[in-house]
Amino acid sequence: MRLLQKLGQQKGLTDQAIKNSYNDKDVASGFIDHSLSVYAINNQLAMLYPAIQQFTKRELAIYKYFPKRLPDLYLSLNVKNDTRRYFLDLIEITDKPFAINWQLGLMANYFQNGEWQAKGNPFPVILYVCETGELEKRIRRQVNAAVYKFGVEIQFYTTTQNALIRSTQNDDEIWSSVEEPDKLISLKEI
Repeated sequence: MRLLQKLGQQKGLTDQAIKNSYNDKDVASGFIDHSLSVYAINNQLAMLYPAIQQFTKRELAIYKYFPKRLPDLYLSLNVKNDTRRYFLDLIEITDKPFAINWQLGLMANYFQNGEWQAKGNPFPVILYVCETGELEKRIRRQVNAAVYKFGVEIQFYTTTQNALIRSTQNDDEIWSSVEEPDKLISLKEI
C-alpha cells in the first residue's frame, strides 16, 4: 500500500483511488462485466475520434464539480474550435427502471443546481449507450417523462452498444436525440 501511495503522489492518484483499487478484488462479476463493456466503448470511441479525451469514474472522483453519481465516462471532443462535452452511461438490461429514474432525478437536480454552468461551460450532453434496441426505446420514454417532470433543458442522445461497436470513422451516424429517434447523427454533430 505504501508503494502505491508513493506512486500515487507522482502520478496524481489520491489515497481514496488507491483504496478503491485495493477493494477491486471483492467486486461482483456484474460490476466487472459492466466495467469491461465501458472500456470497450472507451476504446471504440478512441478509434472513431482520435482527438477525443476520455475520463473514467475513477479519474473523475477527485473533482468536486462533477455530479455525485458519476457517469461511466466523461468525454471532451474538439470540433472546429468548439469543445463539446458529454456524460456517457452504459445502460444494461439488468438496470431497473426505478434506478434509471433515480439517476435522471439526480442529473436534473445537478443541472438545476447550476454548478457546472457556473464554470462558464454549457452543460454536457447526456449519452446513453443501451445494451439492446428495446432497452433504448424504454430509456427514451423514461428520459422524456423525466425531462417533462423536472422541466430541465438537457440534451439526451441514445444508441445501442452494437451500433457503437460496429461503427467506423466513415459510418459513425449512430446517435439519436430522444426527441427525434429516427434521425441518426454523428457525435461530432451533437
